[in-house]
Amino acid sequence: MDPDLNKYDLEHVTAHHPKMNKGEWEGVYRAAWATYYTPAHKLTILRRAAAGMGVSRLMPVLFFFATAYPVEKLHPLQAGAFRLKYRRDRRPSLPIEPIWSFYPKLVWEVITKHVRFGIAFAQIYLMMKQAKREQRLRPYMDLAITPVEDDETETLELFTHNEGARNEVAHTRRIAALTHGVRAEASA
Repeated sequence: MDPDLNKYDLEHVTAHHPKMNKGEWEGVYRAAWATYYTPAHKLTILRRAAAGMGVSRLMPVLFFFATAYPVEKLHPLQAGAFRLKYRRDRRPSLPIEPIWSFYPKLVWEVITKHVRFGIAFAQIYLMMKQAKREQRLRPYMDLAITPVEDDETETLELFTHNEGARNEVAHTRRIAALTHGVRAEASA
């Protein structure tokens, strides 16, 4: 375990992996972000949202989660558009950076970060417009958002792989039977 408590966040390796060194382990973390948030996958996510839940609420979340790690090298729950940094807030083992060096680097960091955020936002916004346009022309459907048929709850592994899954299917059916009975009585 790493003795530096400042590293116990969502980006630093603090425990040894039995088969990977620290660099490899960090590389896997970076690769996971890059692999999941490819432009093609972001478009798929937006298409699924346009087909069902609505894109407008999802787009800002997708933007922030897809952009925070590449731009700031921080997990999205720790990142932000404006990070407060103070020249004198340094670890005791590090020297305080001179004013003529610290502030120009800080201004450059803020400008470049916001340009990258702006470009990423524009790309995701255009993807959102594309997903909405495609949904109007030809509704999107894939396996992930295909509704489950009643007979599939008996055959799909998702619903049958353990006792808990089977119990949940039975519970959902009981609730549906009770609520359908109440609706039928109310309409009579």
